[in-house]
Amino acid sequence: MIVALEDSVQLPGWASDLRGHDLGAAASSISYPEWVKQVDGIEMVGIAAGTLTTLAYFPQVIATWRARSGRGLTYPMLIILNAGLALWLAYGLLVDSVSIICANAVTLLFASSILALKVWFEARDRRLAHVPEAARIADARGRG
Repeated sequence: MIVALEDSVQLPGWASDLRGHDLGAAASSISYPEWVKQVDGIEMVGIAAGTLTTLAYFPQVIATWRARSGRGLTYPMLIILNAGLALWLAYGLLVDSVSIICANAVTLLFASSILALKVWFEARDRRLAHVPEAARIADARGRG
């Protein structure tokens, strides 16, 4: 592919030295990672879908952290979700799909964070259940 600028093309002063040069050769000599070469229009739809569904988990991570509780989330759901995401990630690696790999890797990170927070906060609650009220209040305020 040869792309050359003709004299009739108006260029800004800083780009005038590009006249007569083969710009296609410069562009084709750039070495891209293999996964970048595989991204086409269909894969872009997958990337957009994966981005949106992945971002949907972020508010739940924040809500779980702020509430200092995962009571509204069940262990079976979280465990099945994490297992499914791990399998989707494995599948994406096997079929070499950038959108499936990226979306499920990040979603697995978010979902496993939610599971870890639930475990952490429930362990804290069990520990505090045997502590006198004054110590429990101090711990809730971060002083214990």
